[in-house]
Amino acid sequence: MNHRKRVVGLLAATAFIATACGSSKSTSTSSSTTPAGAATTAAAATTVAGSAAGTAATAAGAAATSAGSNPDSLGGHKCDGSLKGKTVTISSSIRDTEADKLVTAWKPFETCTGVTIKHTGSGSFEADIKTAVQGGSQPDIAIVPQPGLLATLVASGKVVARDDLVPSVTANNGTGWLSYGTVNGKFYAPPLSANLKSLVWYNPKSFTAKGYAIPKTWDELLKLSDKIVADGGTPWCAGIESGTATGWPATDFLEEVVLSNDGPDVYDQWISNKIKFNDPRIVADLDQVGKIWKTKGYVKGGTDGIATTAFGTAATGILDSSCYMYQMANFVANDLVKAGGVLGPTGTAATFPFPTINPANKGAIEGGGEFVTALRDAPEVKAVQDYTTSADFANARAAQGGWFTSNNKVDLSNYKDPFEKTLAEQLKAATVFRFDASDLMPAAVGSGTEWKELTAWVTGQSTKDTLDNIQKSWPS
Repeated sequence: MNHRKRVVGLLAATAFIATACGSSKSTSTSSSTTPAGAATTAAAATTVAGSAAGTAATAAGAAATSAGSNPDSLGGHKCDGSLKGKTVTISSSIRDTEADKLVTAWKPFETCTGVTIKHTGSGSFEADIKTAVQGGSQPDIAIVPQPGLLATLVASGKVVARDDLVPSVTANNGTGWLSYGTVNGKFYAPPLSANLKSLVWYNPKSFTAKGYAIPKTWDELLKLSDKIVADGGTPWCAGIESGTATGWPATDFLEEVVLSNDGPDVYDQWISNKIKFNDPRIVADLDQVGKIWKTKGYVKGGTDGIATTAFGTAATGILDSSCYMYQMANFVANDLVKAGGVLGPTGTAATFPFPTINPANKGAIEGGGEFVTALRDAPEVKAVQDYTTSADFANARAAQGGWFTSNNKVDLSNYKDPFEKTLAEQLKAATVFRFDASDLMPAAVGSGTEWKELTAWVTGQSTKDTLDNIQKSWPS
């Protein structure tokens, strides 16, 4: 999830441009402009019948092209054989189709340097990596999806600081992404990928058939939901089941409301516990989520079904109009395509921006990402870490589709899928970006009690008890 908050493969996702992520927590602003085309995110896209899958040859070509005037180097390292015969092990939560694409993206680097990269993906990565580090059997590199988990690993003393990467990471990704890989003033982990969460999925064909307009504000969203119920339909699908990570989709929905309603300053203070979970503002925000999930007739399967329905399965309800909307990040596109959905404004699955609650925070965007963390200090390990933050890697991976990045050196032409490219262009105009709050919080809270307590809230626990319990778990 991103904990790994994703499905096992991203067949059709969004491209994430670093200029959309330029606002860091230290330079927050309470106002912003709407991203270009925000009211019609999918309207400018063309129908996409299939995903931009890419091939090894395409990826290699993209990497070679991005190498440009110096074809004898890649990712800042010379193809001189100095690292030939070296092996670097990588562990992550990336599996199946997405893992295959990752392997393809670093094939050009292996060919160039002679380094062999061995990757292992695990569905229980977060627990596995902590156990491995504690037992001294850690991989050379861990691809970490949570800054909170990064801080935990750094505390073990086994993570290699990479302050030398600060200039290149800043130039390629912006100061916001630099901060997410920094712990106690030292830089450890450059970003690998990114994802976008400020989206609502819907079926354009269903909306057109019923004459429903895309809501731009929270009030319009609630009115549309009431209209769908009056017409005999079910406005929402929802699902938070995700195995040992059950509950994380609820954290995303709450975070969207906090950011849109209270703004980035409050969001930042909430992450740092300066604003408590049981603060009246957060109480009101969770109750706003309840206006969607806990209103009778609003959710397919009712409230009880939310906790037992897998987040990927829930998305497919929009395809047959058994529901009309679903709040979820870009990566759920894989489930929609796998279930026969066609992406794009004339298809059966598209997105619109999360509706604005407070006009002062219009256009604020939330997302997440993954970070490359070195656990062994060696030239070949540093070389691989360097490559993954380079334009060469970003272009090689982007050329295969179903992935996006905070790296502003990525060539937009590598995004062959019009749906991806349109969202990339929209995001480029965004002025406020915030990283997933639960991922930034201490792991005991963000991927611990918050998951558990919000699941209990969905199934009937009061808002007060839920938020009080989460707050009590905050490390002293």
